[in-house]
Amino acid sequence: MVYRPSVFRILLLLFLLFAQASGSLAAENEQAGTDWEKPAWDRDLALQAVLQVDTRRIAADTFELAKSASGPATVKALKDLAQQPDWPEPAIDAAIYRFTNHLRELPPFSVDPVVLDFLLGYRNRALVAHEEHASMGVPLYPVRAAARGLLNDWTRQQAALDAAGLIATGPDQLLALYAETRDPNIRAGIESAIGAANRDTLPALLEAALAMLSSAPEITGLAGRAAIESEDLAALSEVFVRGGGAALVELSRQAHQRFPKAELDQMIRAIADRAPAATAAMLTAGSGKVGNDKRSDGPTILHSGTGPVSRPEADEGTIEAWTEEDGVLGLGYPVPIPVDTPLPFDGFRSYDGLHARHQELAETSGIVHGHIVGTTHSGREIWAYQIGDADRVRRDGQAEPAMLTNGGIHAREWQTPEVVTGIMELFAEKRGDRHFHDYLLENVNIVLLPVQNVDGFMQTQRFPTQNWLRSDPFDIQNDPQPSPRDGRMRRKNMPAVDEVLATYDDHLLGIDLNRNNPPWWATNPNRSSSDERSLVHHGMAPHSEPEAQALVAAADLGPRSQLRAFTDVHSFSQVFYFHRTANRRLSNNTIDVLQTMSDHNAALPNGSLYLFDANPEQGIDQGFGMTNEWFTTSLGIPAWGVEVEPSAGQTFFPHNPPGCGADYGGLARNCHDGFILPESQIRRVREELARSFAAVYYRQSGPPSIAAVRMVDVPTGAVIFEAEWDPAGENQRTLYLNQLQPLELGRDYAVWIAYDRPMRWREQGEIVTFPGQSAFTLNFSASASVGDQALTMIENNARWVNTPGGAPGGYFRYRDDSFAAEFSFPRDGTNLSLVPEAATATLHNVTRNMTGQALDTNPATVVSWAAGGWAGYEDSNGMNTDRGGTDKTIQFAISSEAQPVPFVVEPGTSAAWYDPAHDGEGFLIEILADKRAVMYWFTFDEDGEQAWYLAAGEVRGNRLIFPELVQTSGGVFGPNFDPDDVTRTVVGSASFLYESCSSGTLVYQLPGRKGRFELQRLTRVMGANCGPYLGPPIREEATESGSWYNPEQDGHGFVIEVMTEGQVLVYWFAYDLAGNQAWFLGVGEIEQGDLVVSEVYQTRGPVFGPEFDPADLELIPWGSLRFDLNCNAGRVTYDGSIAGYGAGEIELQRLSSLDGLECAD
Repeated sequence: MVYRPSVFRILLLLFLLFAQASGSLAAENEQAGTDWEKPAWDRDLALQAVLQVDTRRIAADTFELAKSASGPATVKALKDLAQQPDWPEPAIDAAIYRFTNHLRELPPFSVDPVVLDFLLGYRNRALVAHEEHASMGVPLYPVRAAARGLLNDWTRQQAALDAAGLIATGPDQLLALYAETRDPNIRAGIESAIGAANRDTLPALLEAALAMLSSAPEITGLAGRAAIESEDLAALSEVFVRGGGAALVELSRQAHQRFPKAELDQMIRAIADRAPAATAAMLTAGSGKVGNDKRSDGPTILHSGTGPVSRPEADEGTIEAWTEEDGVLGLGYPVPIPVDTPLPFDGFRSYDGLHARHQELAETSGIVHGHIVGTTHSGREIWAYQIGDADRVRRDGQAEPAMLTNGGIHAREWQTPEVVTGIMELFAEKRGDRHFHDYLLENVNIVLLPVQNVDGFMQTQRFPTQNWLRSDPFDIQNDPQPSPRDGRMRRKNMPAVDEVLATYDDHLLGIDLNRNNPPWWATNPNRSSSDERSLVHHGMAPHSEPEAQALVAAADLGPRSQLRAFTDVHSFSQVFYFHRTANRRLSNNTIDVLQTMSDHNAALPNGSLYLFDANPEQGIDQGFGMTNEWFTTSLGIPAWGVEVEPSAGQTFFPHNPPGCGADYGGLARNCHDGFILPESQIRRVREELARSFAAVYYRQSGPPSIAAVRMVDVPTGAVIFEAEWDPAGENQRTLYLNQLQPLELGRDYAVWIAYDRPMRWREQGEIVTFPGQSAFTLNFSASASVGDQALTMIENNARWVNTPGGAPGGYFRYRDDSFAAEFSFPRDGTNLSLVPEAATATLHNVTRNMTGQALDTNPATVVSWAAGGWAGYEDSNGMNTDRGGTDKTIQFAISSEAQPVPFVVEPGTSAAWYDPAHDGEGFLIEILADKRAVMYWFTFDEDGEQAWYLAAGEVRGNRLIFPELVQTSGGVFGPNFDPDDVTRTVVGSASFLYESCSSGTLVYQLPGRKGRFELQRLTRVMGANCGPYLGPPIREEATESGSWYNPEQDGHGFVIEVMTEGQVLVYWFAYDLAGNQAWFLGVGEIEQGDLVVSEVYQTRGPVFGPEFDPADLELIPWGSLRFDLNCNAGRVTYDGSIAGYGAGEIELQRLSSLDGLECAD
């Protein structure tokens, strides 16, 4: 296809405009965001000013001149028009806007390019306030968007003309052009030519397209259109199987219109197992029915459309349709139609499809939890969803911070429910990453309200192509860009409004839910209105509307006291806006959050640049009833609106987009097309904005702090220093310190510093800056000092760790939440002068998290939010400045004297262990071969009833690491026990640190709680040595120590210890008659080779946790046990003295053998 040179020049100009900005969007964000143009005109006054000049006549005269005059002469006339001193600015813009649209009457590219250059670079004189952002000016008559729309339309027409000659003569050339171009209008023109072509000319093109499709899915639209026009269902089925992208959505609609339902259903069934799931679901759902044929579940329609309806006068507007083709509401791309499918695809889902998706994720993901927070005027339920573990408690037991994101407040803004649903889908997809997303799921309460204005949203989807035009009483007569109302363009909710578009009397009614909020409700008549016909009618009272009340109820899921961010998602104009109060600190923190979100999205491969006004003094306490105003003023948190793309033609964007639908190759016939995002864009917008919302949630979860430090003796692998911040009540922590021996100058150690969140971002396995962040956020420094003098330190193999395992080479809770390195303090002059014998050293740590927040220098005060900023977030000087600094809270002993070799775990660590302060609960440890270990924890629940946990782990130096603490349920005592009923749930983790053969510590982590035990040895196992063995001769029965069970009754079993005194300790971990966990214990003797426990007990009384009181322990005689065992098998007989347990026998097999006590048959 060959274009005339003038067309090439225009296309090259557009390419250069885009390319000039593409490499530096984020870098220019701050400057552009603080320098955007302010509105100079009130919209109503601007419209009245247009009436002072006959803009229609002037535009027509200029158009006639353009048809005959040279390009430079036409440009001179346009410049003279733009500089008319006696005309009001809105009239100038209106005249040039009308002239631009007149050019559509001409053949493609019949105007000198200099005229188009002028129009594409035109700066509107009359800027009016954005609907939601009073301080941002947007064009009343977007000339640049209209000019770009004109160019797009001409490109489409010319492409169709040129393609018509290639369909038969050069199909390969046509395919190559379609595949190579990224201009949607060239592709649309080619498809249009195929639709108009003689059917006999299509087979060769279709055959070539199918051969190319698998390697070039970008030709899906062409291949599908050729198959449809050829009426070749077999070929079309291959397109749906092998093709991709948004073209499939439009092809699905065309197929449903073109082929008999029975034939199409047969094709769908035939490809169901071959096509992608989302494609199959979309085809099955169909393209959605339009108008009165589309009905969604809900209350009865108030007007059937068959009876008498009110009709407007001739000059009061008509119902008009949005079209792909040029026209009064021409889009220039397929009109999106909602599809009744829950699966995400390259298009828009219906409300029913979205709701089904939410409910499906609530049922299957484990991280989505639904709540009905209100009902609409029509009685439809309004749903909000908590994303995460829903316990509102962080891993460390502190209250979770909460985030609330609202969508669908304005009915016509279809982008927004998709974006909020995309957040839900992102976390459902990424759960289990043990990194960024799992951190948020386990430590943040994310509340999403996908569709606030359910009635209005469903009304727009009932009439996805239609609305009233020229019926808005606030437009002027013959307005060149009239405001469409109701149908697809309904903004407000629907009290006393029926669901029939043809009903004229109520089509302007409803309340703008973003004008129905305190404290600035009804305070600004220029931005909200008491007129019920107005697009911004504020209602009868603040929060008068059930939908507004539902948003308040969603905030209570936080709860409100824990909210740290609120976002109301709107469209369109590609900006953020927020309400300024006299609290400068809150404004500055809000700006920081918006900068993070803006930079993040701009840095994503398919992201966009979102700008905001970063002047904290702009418009203080000037509101008009928006949701973000209420959250900012009542809760003191960052609250803002996101206006989803496209842009609105603002000139402050560095890449200078034309605005409205023209940003995507649309016609921009009416700039309300910005509310109608092309289906080809919604997947990208949904997915990338979801990622940026996650970035905001991460930042507002709080700044980072050190969680733990370990120092490990490299030769032995023994931990000789540990420090960890433990929860100690609301918003408080205490520092646990345990140093087994001083660090020795000249000895090799490993240091491991863990933080309370993942700190680094990776791509393809390599650490990189978080999207949008600067390189300095990757800086890391760790040093040590004695007093104010730095110690000399040699460091190597410094790294962030993303493999499990804890210190010294694995992460703490999440990938990249820990930094590890090997180091030594050399015996040089500096260190020997600072440490002549022994000294106390201080660790100095400086780093930042992914979004650039520095460390909280005092982890003892848990960071929270208050008074518009971070509370408990101290800097290096101990001040709350929202900036953080250097952590110097960790101190350790260091010595120049030689230290003994640290203790390491030996086989004799197999034993029963307990904390004297918790006498009545304890731990059975089994050290197995190959540095494996098993732990059984016998304890109680919060009601003082028996509970037990088990875990398998590893021996590491002087530690036992159990990454998964398991609790069971579902069993029952006796013959009704069924192993299939037993459920094993990972509920936490545990780690033992032994300083000797007789003492150690345990730290455990359970949901919402963390605890420690100071352990002492309770038993010694015969033959399992820890240090020199001083007991009696080892009996043959000693090898029977270990775990035993019946494989056919997997889910309960016995732990046996033959002790050094010849006695036998037995624990039976099982269930009671009611199916609750139970454990039975007793100490017995060895009688003729059998292990006999004549007195077995149950216990109850103490409660789990810090309130445990040994005095509450009650021993309950239960019965007796007798074991007849050989090396690997045997049996146990039991006789229960408590009613219902009875007597019985169980065949046993060995489950574990203690290290050093293995036996052979």
